[in-house]
Amino acid sequence: MGIISIGGNPRGAKLIIVETIFIFFDVVAVAGRIWSRRIQQKALQFNDWSIIVALVVMIARYGNEISMVVVAGFGLHATNIEAEYGSEKITQFGMLSFADDMLWLALVTLIKLSVLDLYDKIFQRPVFSTINWIVFAICATTGVAFIFVRALICRPVAMNWDFTTPGGTCGDLHTMYMSLASIDLILDLLVVFLPMPVVWNLQMAFSKKIAISAVFGLGAAICCITAVRLKFIGEIDVLDPQFSQIKFNIFAALEPLLGIINACLPVLPPVIAKLFRSAAFRSTFKGTAQKNSTGTSDFKNFSSHKGTGLVSSASTGRQFERLEDEYPLNDIRRNARRDISEEFGNNIRVSRKWDLEYSSSKSDNDETTSKGLGIAH
Repeated sequence: MGIISIGGNPRGAKLIIVETIFIFFDVVAVAGRIWSRRIQQKALQFNDWSIIVALVVMIARYGNEISMVVVAGFGLHATNIEAEYGSEKITQFGMLSFADDMLWLALVTLIKLSVLDLYDKIFQRPVFSTINWIVFAICATTGVAFIFVRALICRPVAMNWDFTTPGGTCGDLHTMYMSLASIDLILDLLVVFLPMPVVWNLQMAFSKKIAISAVFGLGAAICCITAVRLKFIGEIDVLDPQFSQIKFNIFAALEPLLGIINACLPVLPPVIAKLFRSAAFRSTFKGTAQKNSTGTSDFKNFSSHKGTGLVSSASTGRQFERLEDEYPLNDIRRNARRDISEEFGNNIRVSRKWDLEYSSSKSDNDETTSKGLGIAH
């Protein structure tokens, strides 16, 4: 298996450079997500494990695409590859391209499921949760169906990379790619905009709604990439996919590469707050949710594992923002000792006395003072 230099293959080199840059940010984002869970002292959840597996699959696909370039000449014309390196390179490209598609389909499905599971942990509302799980089931089902469609579009499977297979047949690959990409775009839009009505019904400042919507809405950029990818499907020449498919693959790679980063963003603020100690950041992003012992849910501060951002009313189910105290409250303690006096006779008099103490912190020297109060009646 000879190696093809990328020196004369600028299109293939561009693909490798783009993926290398974003793979680095993916690794940083997932590492930050795991660190964030440690800061919050939380066990890894399904949404975390899905993204970790997605990163592993993404790295495997990255290695596969490097092989497509340096082994099969991805980015060069098929006629030039066959003339200089032999027809086996064409077969190798078909095999690697088939594996590339299978990895991509598994990858985007894992990312969607991770995001939807995170929604379920954050937005604890019965109606939303039901809708969210329906979308979850649709994404999981279509993901598995896509894998089977891609695997069986050519029969036997070897026909995907060797068109000389005796008795082999293939469906319309162009129509398959267009259909899968179109359905994927619809699902992306559904996942991105699913939490927006809930966010905008929260009892919080308008600026914070914008901030939270921006975090969840970054997936809209991925939808734009998917739409552009649809355009490049039409430019693929089935007789020369090695050369004509390179732009399609670049945009196909960007979708999961950015998707992993986008899926990690809502979980990263505790790490960012720890690194930068930004009070402004902590006051802007509030949100990672957890269930409390009573079964109600609250938004934990996105930028800190300490303090609560939003709380739910047990009686109404509505969520309200918990504001920081402008002035610290004094700690008041009741002395356990009490004095009781009694008088016997026709007139009975009972008196009780409590000694109350309070302490406050002075802003200039942080010294604590205590005073006693006598209350009798």
